[in-house]
Amino acid sequence: MVSPSWRGLTRTGSFPAFTFPCPAGRRCSQSSNGRPAWDFRAVALLSSEGDTHLATEEVRPLFARIAGLGLAVLIHPAMRPKGAAMDFDLVASVERAADITRATVRAMYGVLPHFPGLRFIMPHHGGAAPFLKGRLQMFFKPEGIEIPDELKLLPLSPIERGRLGLEEPFEELFGKVYFDTAGFGGWMPATRSALMSVSPRRLCLGTDYPQEMHNGADIGAHIKGIRALDLPPEEIDAILGGNAAEALGL
Repeated sequence: MVSPSWRGLTRTGSFPAFTFPCPAGRRCSQSSNGRPAWDFRAVALLSSEGDTHLATEEVRPLFARIAGLGLAVLIHPAMRPKGAAMDFDLVASVERAADITRATVRAMYGVLPHFPGLRFIMPHHGGAAPFLKGRLQMFFKPEGIEIPDELKLLPLSPIERGRLGLEEPFEELFGKVYFDTAGFGGWMPATRSALMSVSPRRLCLGTDYPQEMHNGADIGAHIKGIRALDLPPEEIDAILGGNAAEALGL
């Protein structure tokens, strides 16, 4: 069951942050201070919490409420995803990125088909989702599109996807998701790589300050790197603020 505190979500308070539903008999908490004089534009959720994730059935009533209020959804990495490896600091360098990747796919396949107007902002360039976009497409076989028996258990090539009409529905889902540029401490190869498969109109400046970037010099260098991208000025401006304003309904 979804906690009553989720069902009571209203457009008051600062960005409210929710954990996923607590075990039976325990109350889930939210960070909203509930002051009606304040407005907010998004709800922050973890990429997962134990066995619960974005596409879990019990989370759907929350998304229905968020969609009804016209809010965006800011995803934050789970600090220690279930089953995460802890040696060599893999939990920070690899496991969180993997969980963000799973969250992106679950939002696309398990949430957006039910609430197509929801606006997700995924952290850290979407984990590996932009890099894996082609592989995700290979195994994208949604209900309603007939797949020949001989291909049902096989990955699909670009030619096969085009013939079956799978490219457009995948791009429609992928194109609904926003990604921030945090997660790599301002390392520009990550942003340039993401732009090979993500529209500039879906990237939002992110710094993860003060966790990743600790001072103004780091933030300034990242902004300078974005301004140096080989993109039209209007798309640079979109990454630096316009896309986030659009996602948040500002």
